[in-house]
Amino acid sequence: MTTLSSLLTEWESNSSFDKTISRLREHLEGFRKKQVRFASDPALLNLRIGIMGQVKAGKSTFLNALLFDGQPVLPQAATPKTANLTRITWGERHALQVEFYSLDEWQDLCRLASHQNDDSDAAKVARELQALLREARLSEAEVQRLLAQPVQTHEADDLPALIALMNEYVGNDGRYTPLVKMTHLFMPLPELKGFDVVDTPGMNDPVASRTQKTREYMQECDVVFFLSRASQFLDQSDMDLLTQQLPFSGVRRMALVGGQLDGAVLDDGYHQPSLAATLENLRRRLGERARTEIEKFARRNDDMGEEYAARAAMLRKLAAPILASTFAHGFAAWPPERWSEAMRHTHGQITDLAASEWGQPQGLTKEQWLEIANFAPLRQAYDEERALKAETLQRQKDESA
Repeated sequence: MTTLSSLLTEWESNSSFDKTISRLREHLEGFRKKQVRFASDPALLNLRIGIMGQVKAGKSTFLNALLFDGQPVLPQAATPKTANLTRITWGERHALQVEFYSLDEWQDLCRLASHQNDDSDAAKVARELQALLREARLSEAEVQRLLAQPVQTHEADDLPALIALMNEYVGNDGRYTPLVKMTHLFMPLPELKGFDVVDTPGMNDPVASRTQKTREYMQECDVVFFLSRASQFLDQSDMDLLTQQLPFSGVRRMALVGGQLDGAVLDDGYHQPSLAATLENLRRRLGERARTEIEKFARRNDDMGEEYAARAAMLRKLAAPILASTFAHGFAAWPPERWSEAMRHTHGQITDLAASEWGQPQGLTKEQWLEIANFAPLRQAYDEERALKAETLQRQKDESA
């Protein structure tokens, strides 16, 4: 540890190493945090499960279906401006802990927003956050008060009250949404005991302070579900995200999910004679892409030496993605009155596709929706990670010693 710190200090004088030094320091800080974390009894620790992917990859919808039977506990981030990291933990009572931007972070966003000729995503989002704040009509005194005491905790009597609180702080029209950087949900659900689950805003979040918060948390995760939209499966942004996050991450187990499969069915279905043929074509095509892209990345890790061999092996396990659709799961499992507007729209599109191209004027059967949903392997993967908690944490502690 001391030697590594000394080398980092020495190398910092060479500007060509700036990016490498930054990542090394990030890795060192993550290592130190793990040492502190594992100084206690592993049996008392929570297994940290991260849900990772680009902004708009469907992470919130995925978690709502996986953990809350589709109830909209985690609001969908309709645009990057409302995205924030949400951590979910067991608690004796329903509660919401909110972390606001600091005064310095908010001033940085204000300065960025003032650059009207700046067309970068970061500047656009900064201006959108300011516009949201104007719509919220908070007084300047209240804004300053919230930014000066960055963490607040609010208790709720039940889940509906907690959802209402969430909407106030992270909903698209929430009163305090533009000032919120991170939220922490506490829920008295037995299945959450011993686990932390985090919904990330995506590493391509244009707000730098939120991206940094995501990076810090992902370094501490033990297990990651990486979501990629099936209609744009493992595109360049996804691969950039994987290559940027994994090299110095402490993650030891990953599952690759080709989410929003319903969108890919709509893209491919008009060229296929049936749903079965459509799904077969998608599994073959997306499976081949996963094997090709993941193998390229794994080989780069192979070339980096023996210490990267375990990471390469973990990456190769991603070559067998789970293709799934949260919407299709909802169509099969939930009554129509629980469907969102986006779900109703997608249901209508696929029903029209089945009628016009596949000779099914009544639309898809429940069994066919379940086939698109493919939720059983998702639940199995999640349950397996939970069952392996003790083994995963002990290995992490051994490697941090």
